[in-house]
Amino acid sequence: MKKKMTVLLIALGVLCVLTGVFFLVKNRSAAYEESQKTKYDTLFDLTANKIARIEWETSGGEKFAFARENGTWKYEYDETISVDQEAANLLASGMTGVSVYQVIPDVTDLSRYGLDAPAYRISVTDRDGSTTTVLIGDNNETAGSVYAVYEGETGTVYSVQPSIKAAVEKKLSDFSG
Repeated sequence: MKKKMTVLLIALGVLCVLTGVFFLVKNRSAAYEESQKTKYDTLFDLTANKIARIEWETSGGEKFAFARENGTWKYEYDETISVDQEAANLLASGMTGVSVYQVIPDVTDLSRYGLDAPAYRISVTDRDGSTTTVLIGDNNETAGSVYAVYEGETGTVYSVQPSIKAAVEKKLSDFSG
């Protein structure tokens, strides 16, 4: 009887330890998942179908602006130009899902990131008329990203997915249909 009681107490102790380990692993897993959500936010919190207008300017002064009216993209600076709708939709898709790889806080010198004279100034307007503007700077070849900053918020720099830069490294002829 004493032997059965000892085995039962040992089994109960092992069960308690395993239960504790289970909850510890579960809590750490939840904390890890939450940290990953924060780490990989997106630059624009929009889906492509909610974008009404995209405008960008290059460091050389070239300006482009496309607006969607009744589901059809138009080039704002010359409405006689026939816009390739697929190319414009790909442009809108290029503005969404741009992952933020790293947040660099307390930045005082934007020139280190090529943001004192940015390569691009991109403004995205949603259907409700809310506009978000970002400045795109240098490439970070080591991380495979580009640097960005929200216009007016110069203290925080973001290392982001380079697809945003690729989306606007185009000529007008790339969008004419």
